Order: sequence, then structure tokens, then C-alpha cells
Amino acid sequence: MKRFVILTFIIFVMLTVLCSCTPIIVKNYQAEPYTVQTPDTADHALDSFVSSGADSSALTSSKSEDDSASSKQAQSKLESKLESKPENKLESKLESKPENKLESKLESKPENKLESKLESKIQTSSVQSEPDVSAVVIENVESSTPVMNISTETQSPVIGQSVKLTITGADVGEYTLKISDDSIVSILDDTTVIAVGTGNCTITAEHNENGSSASVDLAVLSEAGDDSTENFYIDGILIVNKTYHITREQDPGGLMPECSAAFEQLVNAAAADGISIYALSDYRSYDDQEEIYNSYLPIYGQAGTDALCARPGHSEHQTGLAIDCATSESGYFPGTPAAQWLDAHCSEYGFIIRYPYGKDYSTGYGYEPWHIRYIGDAASDIMASGLSLEEYFGI
Repeated sequence: MKRFVILTFIIFVMLTVLCSCTPIIVKNYQAEPYTVQTPDTADHALDSFVSSGADSSALTSSKSEDDSASSKQAQSKLESKLESKPENKLESKLESKPENKLESKLESKPENKLESKLESKIQTSSVQSEPDVSAVVIENVESSTPVMNISTETQSPVIGQSVKLTITGADVGEYTLKISDDSIVSILDDTTVIAVGTGNCTITAEHNENGSSASVDLAVLSEAGDDSTENFYIDGILIVNKTYHITREQDPGGLMPECSAAFEQLVNAAAADGISIYALSDYRSYDDQEEIYNSYLPIYGQAGTDALCARPGHSEHQTGLAIDCATSESGYFPGTPAAQWLDAHCSEYGFIIRYPYGKDYSTGYGYEPWHIRYIGDAASDIMASGLSLEEYFGI
């Protein structure tokens, strides 16, 4: 009975040891070929162990050593992990990342989007071929700046001759005239200049707002003043007016033969149509014109006299090519049948109405339907144009 109790106790101890050592046995066998133990094989191992005479103290010692080794191994792994990793996640993130998101963005991106785009475009343009810069500039100028044009009726005036300017363009607006040499040309108003000296000069019209401009060159050819000894001709036609004169020495002494012959034909043609026309005044000498002019001064004054009568040397009557007509029907010529006939037919005989109605701004004189001037073949074109002699020749 006593042996049975001892045997039972031993078996109990052995079973307890076996249960506690099972993980160690399994662990030790992980490196070796693994054999699954059935209940039969487990009983056989237990019998072998009991028969070997091993006691409980040996089993307990073996377990303690195994537990100690396992504890040391676990502690070693823990120390290894602590050494290989940062002390905490915060230190790990601080070591692996910049101090803050702002510094990170500043380091990884350009200072601003504009610099980024500029750098990108510069890199792209360095690869592509360069555009035609001149073509681009021309396109911009055409799209943003209106084109101005300036022209004159003559580019070869003489001293004393006024020149009318024509300035055109899209929305010209306000502009300023500039003269390259004001000793040659002087500005009268925003559309008119006058030649005051010989030489070459450039007139520029510059837009006050958009900066566009246009220029024209004038070449003042010769002087024409009271001290000039040369007459002024255009296309063979002698010009005498408030600007251009004829000297005392150039006095022809009477009506020019071609003018006299043409006027005789005119009078005969008018008579055939039942119209009476005769010459009230034709040729005048320099002295005659001076006497008439001086007689007007006390009555009309300087300005009034200049509006009604030419100064000596500036009267067309001195050329022997001008005639003041009258009719026996009435002492007042404008509006008479003679005045109407003369306006309609004078050009057929080489004459023009020298001072047409509404042209005083160009001729310097009011409407004189009685004053005709012999021109020759060009008379028909001038009368048909409806322009004064100054307008027709651009003087």
C-alpha cells in the first residue's frame, strides 16, 4: 500500500513536470525533424522515464534552468529592440522629418509660384527654337497703336507760302505738330504751316495719347518777297496773290496779247447769246495799284483795305492777265445774266472766276464774279473742280 501511494505521487509529479515542460520540448524540436506524439507514444515515454529512476528534484532543476535561459533570451531580444529603435515614436519622427511642414515646403519648392513658372518656361524655351522677335513686335504695334498719316498739297513751297496739312488715321484725336527747323517752316495752326526760309524741313504730327506719329518732308525752294526779282510759276502759270508778287520792273505795260485776244472772243460769244459784257478794268501799273490802295486806307483802315484791295505788287491786274467785267444792263454785276453766263462759259476761252464764292479763306478776298483771270488750257479743269486757284495748286 505504501509503495502504491509513492508510485501514485511520482506519477502525479511526473505528469505535472511533463505538462510544464511541453513548450520547451516543442521549442527544442522546432530546429529538428518534428514527430507528432500520440497518446501511446506519450505513455511509453512516461514509463521509460519512471523506470530510469529520475526523481522530482532533477526535473525541477531542469525546469528552472530552462526558465532562466528563456528569460535571459527574452531580455536579450528586448534590449536589442531598444538599441535598434529610437526611444519613442516622437523622436523617430523628429529625426526623419524636417522641424515643421513649413520648412519642408520651403526646402522642396521654389520661393513662390511665379519663380516656379518662370524656371519651367525658361527650361522649356531653351529646348525650343527662339521665336521671331521682330514679327511679334510688329504684331503688337499693329494691334495696339493706330496708324497716322500726314500729307500736304505740295512738298516744295517757297518762302511766304502757306501749306495745308491733311492728317488721317484711326481715331486721330488730339495731336501736336513738331517742326525740325522753325527757321524754315513755322506753324500757323494745327493744320497749316508757312514757309519762312529756304532749306529742308520735317513736319511731324505726334498723337498726344498713344504716341503714334507721322512725318512729311518739305523742301522750301526759293524766296518770294517784295525784294525778289523772280516771279512764281506753277505749271507755267504765273501766281500773284497776297503771298506771291510781281515787281515794278516786271510790269508788262498793258494787257497781255493772248489775254486780250481771248477776251475779245468771249465778248463776241456772249453778244451772240444776247449778253452784253465789257471790260471795266484790266491792266494796272504798279503806281496805279499803289494809288488805289492808298485811297482805301483812310476809309477802311489797314485790315479793311487788305480785304478789299491788293497791295501794290500783289494785284493780278499788274500781270496784264486779269479783267474786271461789267454789263450795260446793270451797275451791280453779281446775279445778273451776264454774271451767270460768264461763270458758265468763261473757261471755254481760257478764263477762270478768280475769286469764287465761299473761297475767301484760300484766296484772301470775297466773292468777285466779275474778276476773271486768263489761265489758258488749264482753265476748264480748274473751273470743273470747283476749287480756287490756290486750292487747285495747293498753295
